[in-house]
Amino acid sequence: ELYIKDFERCFKPVEGFSASYLFMIEGRKQPLFLDVKSEELECGYGSRENIGVYAKLGSDVMDSIVKGRMTFQRAFMTGIMTAKGNFKTLRMLDTVFDFE
Repeated sequence: ELYIKDFERCFKPVEGFSASYLFMIEGRKQPLFLDVKSEELECGYGSRENIGVYAKLGSDVMDSIVKGRMTFQRAFMTGIMTAKGNFKTLRMLDTVFDFE
């Protein structure tokens, strides 16, 4: 599936860090979820409960992020990605997933 291999390839585990993310990507029927549990990553498409960060962005923005041309932090700070939830957890996205 689109983006799943990118996240799996660029996953850099942080010891003791666990978080769950849900991305609503424009043009996609199902949201993309990422479930990080220390050394493990589960990702796929579908609904999830108990999400730490909900983010909404366009597919062009996600493309730029997974190609290393933009960070999650920059997308959020410039307003092209919106997010709700724990902002410390949001900031960890660029640490846990190194797309550069």
